[in-house]
Amino acid sequence: LATAREQGWPVAHTRIVYADDGADNNIFSIKVPGMLGLIEDAHNSHIVPELAPAPGEFIVRKNVPSAFFGTPLAAWLTQRGVQTLLVAGAVTSGCVRSSVV
Repeated sequence: LATAREQGWPVAHTRIVYADDGADNNIFSIKVPGMLGLIEDAHNSHIVPELAPAPGEFIVRKNVPSAFFGTPLAAWLTQRGVQTLLVAGAVTSGCVRSSVV
């Protein structure tokens, strides 16, 4: 992350965030019901302080594994002329894999 910032690369972060009332419940949260507790103000939904977004970095709120499905991330990257991605995360077999695929 530090290198990306030093190079001036666009940086986007993702958070899993569900509606407070569970209105956006989906197959992901049906399989893992605890996900519905990841609402906007829930501590476990927040980005860890060590990776906190810097001013101007994009935060994608999503409720499925992929950072691209149903989010504005692809358009945000296109607008900035991004052609190559460096993808990292805490759950390689889940959200990282899903976003890359």
